[in-house]
Amino acid sequence: MDAILLQYNGLVNRYQEKLAKLESCKAALKEKEAQFQRDASKLKEPAVSLENFKGSRATSFYTIRDVELYEEYEAIIQEQFTDNLEKLDTHIESLKESIQSTNQLISFRKEELQKESV
Repeated sequence: MDAILLQYNGLVNRYQEKLAKLESCKAALKEKEAQFQRDASKLKEPAVSLENFKGSRATSFYTIRDVELYEEYEAIIQEQFTDNLEKLDTHIESLKESIQSTNQLISFRKEELQKESV
């Protein structure tokens, strides 16, 4: 086999390996995101009410737990997961384009080799 074709095929194989890893990472990250979303309501358990929560620190506890912590948790879900999933999608699409263009180079090289052998 032609040395150039071997290089191109090796490149496609490396791209495909990276693509598989990124797609696996994306699936795992989406599962973690879903888990975070399912668990968000647990931050506010048990519910705080005047019957079960009194005292001088009740208001500050409520503010920290039900407002500040919850907002930070939601920010992780809304911003960090979204940002990282978008970055993964960008890398995945880039690798797919690289695979496609390298496969075109392989086809062109095979055509050249066929013309040379005639």
